[in-house]
Amino acid sequence: MNNFTMDVRDSNSTVLQDSNSVTVIKDLEVSGFSGVIKRDTMVLRKAFSNKA
Repeated sequence: MNNFTMDVRDSNSTVLQDSNSVTVIKDLEVSGFSGVIKRDTMVLRKAFSNKA
């Protein structure tokens, strides 16, 4: 079993902590996701961790 950690960073290279949130500034296509994350969508850091 491989245990690894992944740092999630914002556009200023600041490491995001649990419960931090970011606002998307540009439409994003995400692999493994059937849609697009639209600009001005707020995303919680936990959502990124769950996908990793």
